[in-house]
Amino acid sequence: MSVTEYGLGRIPSPPDARDYTVGFLKAAVLRGEAIPMTWECSAPPLNQGGTQHCVGFCGENFRATSQADGAGAQDATDQGGHTLYYKVKEAEGRTTPDVIEEGATIRGLMKVLRNEGIIDYYGFGSFSESQDWIQNYGSVCWGTKWYESMFHPDSQGVIVPTGVVSGGHAWLQLGDKQKPADNLGLTTWGRWGKNKDSRFWLDDASLYKLKVEFGEAAMAVKLLAPVYHWSDLPAMSPDDLLSQDAVWKKSLMQGYPIDKDGHRLFKPGDDITRHQLGTIMVRMGKMLNNEWKQHSDYTTAITRGWAKEHIPELPFRDGGMGGILNRFELLVLAGRMLRGVE
Repeated sequence: MSVTEYGLGRIPSPPDARDYTVGFLKAAVLRGEAIPMTWECSAPPLNQGGTQHCVGFCGENFRATSQADGAGAQDATDQGGHTLYYKVKEAEGRTTPDVIEEGATIRGLMKVLRNEGIIDYYGFGSFSESQDWIQNYGSVCWGTKWYESMFHPDSQGVIVPTGVVSGGHAWLQLGDKQKPADNLGLTTWGRWGKNKDSRFWLDDASLYKLKVEFGEAAMAVKLLAPVYHWSDLPAMSPDDLLSQDAVWKKSLMQGYPIDKDGHRLFKPGDDITRHQLGTIMVRMGKMLNNEWKQHSDYTTAITRGWAKEHIPELPFRDGGMGGILNRFELLVLAGRMLRGVE
């Protein structure tokens, strides 16, 4: 069992000061603006074969994630992995015959996923940040050394990095505090591994070793929808719900994908989710913490009645509790609460 049968292909990414911090990504999630990319796929395990295309295949798996518009893509394919690899090479500007098959970088992958709209923000984190992310947010895209010993899981599916380094590999971390070891990973070698599903386990000490040996832990989020910050809302009558789309239409006419301060615009008529409502209430001091953190809480729109039931202080002025609560109306309600207006 070797690289000729099970390909590798990750090249360490050069530093880039333009990367977002993991703290920035977390803040976007906690504000209710974004959802962490979390692997969810029912397709068979991908198989890169003996190619050096692991970065493209890791990205193809990353594409099969929980995204803002519903369940993740279930059509991840081997062809998609190869295609994505070559897109990364093109983005890196390394397409000549002597380097086209050398492998690729995780940063190049993240840039391609962002350019294709699969993700919106990405960042690289420390070992502790990666552990916090996998425990509380989403999946981690790792780029690490791959030792010869790691091709050979034990009877429990656990791998240990010892001996000779065979190359670099890109793989996904799916979970933390898993049995039989601490961390659950997913590679792209088809029916490889204890359960023939390309999954493996490694303990915290092994993962830490891989991280400090020039390992990379990439995390990413997908925006639920563009948003305005509170202070940047245009002056509009709090009761003028009929004109709620005026801001959005004006922004399109003036060509403002972001506002003058770099904040992304949102469409006022877009639905509010449970997590977004909780985030706003926490920021206003109306709740101690946001209890709505399940995947469905990020994606399920709420009715006005649901919002009133869970946040009785919301100052609705009419008795109609039917219909979906939208962003503009929540901003109006929050403004009334902040001003003490019933």
